[in-house]
Amino acid sequence: MMHNINVIIISPDPLDATSFYRAVGPFSALRREVPGMTLSINVSCNWAVLAMADIVFVQRAYSNGHLELVKLAKDMGKAVWLDYDDDLFNVPIDNPAHPLYAEPSIKANIATMIEAADFVSVSTDHLKRTIERGGFLRRGRRPCDLIPNALDESLLHYRQAMIPIQRRQILWRGSTSHRPDLLEFKDALLHIVRRHKQWSINFFGDMPPFLHEKALDNVVYTPPANPLHYYFRSICEMRSPALIVPLIDSDFNRAKSNIAWLEAVFSGGIAIAPDWPEWRRPGCINYSDHASFIAAVEAVIAGEIDVQKENRAGWEHIQRNAMLRDVNRLRIEIIESVRQH
Repeated sequence: MMHNINVIIISPDPLDATSFYRAVGPFSALRREVPGMTLSINVSCNWAVLAMADIVFVQRAYSNGHLELVKLAKDMGKAVWLDYDDDLFNVPIDNPAHPLYAEPSIKANIATMIEAADFVSVSTDHLKRTIERGGFLRRGRRPCDLIPNALDESLLHYRQAMIPIQRRQILWRGSTSHRPDLLEFKDALLHIVRRHKQWSINFFGDMPPFLHEKALDNVVYTPPANPLHYYFRSICEMRSPALIVPLIDSDFNRAKSNIAWLEAVFSGGIAIAPDWPEWRRPGCINYSDHASFIAAVEAVIAGEIDVQKENRAGWEHIQRNAMLRDVNRLRIEIIESVRQH
């Protein structure tokens, strides 16, 4: 007889984008797929909460509080599942989060928790290799699980309601943590906005100061959209033919997932992203340097790239390989392995 299984989700911020893709988002969809599974969402918890759990899922575990929670959960005989969407061992010095994750005690916390965990899942192959090669997994245990990010089917009504005509607008989306990447591509971005005044670049979530100071007419800022579902509605309404992903070549950035590509294709356009394995996908134009980045953007502007054709290829690929209902099967395997024991 199948017994119920209770999963407790511990998330540093249940409302942020990584929770949407890695924690509350996928697990809320799993409720419809896993009979007898119950969920509870917490920022922190105690022994009384843990006593009710079969699986303790901790997203982005790093702190002293997370470490104590993982130790207690293991002492109580609970299955511990950690999930990471970023390479917290290699946060660059110019990233706002660097002072936190560069602390030796924080790195030691993460390594200790990974060693103690029953399951560790990550979003990219690069991050999987970093953890496995770093020797953080205890010998003889299950390897790191690659669970890529995926699109939730509940968002599809935004795509279906898209306006039919694309705008003369290039889209960038992100937060202040991406300012070093934008600064690296400063000259390329200035070249594009100065040469193509009939097109705009919309910075959704953060405006790079070097562009804001110049008060260029074709540089647009859109404030972050909250709650998160308004963001998906907004990018579909913007109908930008291309979403740019300027990234510095670093271990941290190579471990990043390709959700910008997912969102670009979802909203009817294409992505322009680095020529790295994570981004070699249908519906994504890859650049290898600043010159090829500019060339890709200008090819979109000039109509040399058939955006609709590329988008169709990308959307077909996503529907076959990157929809949440299918990717969640990897999470179901972990849940059922705990239930069977």
